[in-house]
Amino acid sequence: MANLSLQFLFGTLGVLLMLSAFFSGSETALMTLNRYRLRHLSKAGHRGAQLAEKLLQRPDRLIGLILLGNNFVNIAASSLATVIALRLGGEGAIAVAAGLLTLVVLIFAEVLPKTLAALRPELLAFPAAWVYTPLQKVAYPVVWMINIVANGLLRVFGVRTDAAEMGHLSTEELRTVVIEAGAMIPKRHQKMLLSVLDLQKVTVEDIMVPRAEILGIDLAEDWDEILTQLLEMQHTRLPVWEDDIDNVVGVIHLLFPEPDGTFLVNGTATVRQLNRTLNTHFRTDGPKTLNGLVFEHMESIPDTATSMLIDGYPVEIIAVSGNQVKTARVRPWRVQKPVEAET
Repeated sequence: MANLSLQFLFGTLGVLLMLSAFFSGSETALMTLNRYRLRHLSKAGHRGAQLAEKLLQRPDRLIGLILLGNNFVNIAASSLATVIALRLGGEGAIAVAAGLLTLVVLIFAEVLPKTLAALRPELLAFPAAWVYTPLQKVAYPVVWMINIVANGLLRVFGVRTDAAEMGHLSTEELRTVVIEAGAMIPKRHQKMLLSVLDLQKVTVEDIMVPRAEILGIDLAEDWDEILTQLLEMQHTRLPVWEDDIDNVVGVIHLLFPEPDGTFLVNGTATVRQLNRTLNTHFRTDGPKTLNGLVFEHMESIPDTATSMLIDGYPVEIIAVSGNQVKTARVRPWRVQKPVEAET
């Protein structure tokens, strides 16, 4: 090295420090990757994620490779710093060079890259996976010997490293993931997912309707009373029994075979249900029920006998109770000209 210039030595030292920073940062980045996001990206065809996932299947080999490279460049940097110190100030400068090198390595090759890697793991992990994949094949014999010794010591303590699997989430852990997803999951979907997780806590008593509160049609009742029930009912499907609730004879769907081809529809019927049953095409990106469609269109509580055109379909209000449309007549065919609202 006596023939090498100081500029070359300093340049080589700088390269070694950058390599040290790469090894340190990429180690942290790969080990802090979100394994579920990694699996998602891998299945989506992200090549960097696929390589990283394969490397992490055997973390012992990956860590062995990284530490082999990191220790090699750090030792080389230390030796080179000693040579530079001897050139500049003799043996007395060696201690100063060791102290400065320790400070530089600590800041620029450890703390800085590892902090960046912890904050933005994918930024370093995926490019590093392209480097480590071929490097692992080249250095395999050395890494294999290192792992044999290290894994043998781990087996003494009952730790196996031959199959590293992604840990499964418990119900409470999954709940925390859903809650902390924030804006990534809409509130409505978040509540739905949390409700699904709560199903295991639900008992039969929580979902059963008490016998006395079951709504339905008793065929033994007077027809006028049955008709009134049907017009004011909140549900679109009702059990039908005769004399006794235990004697159920069927289920009635509250969409009423009118002579002119129109249908009497309960206001609580869902838009999707209407579209399926009547072969209509009411929009489904707004209100979810016929009652909601009417309110959105009128921007107020409509009166009985009010007619309107919703998405091209004539709708006539038959019965209103409180602030809800109880029954409406729907014509399941579109008209070309707008129909004026009339009462």
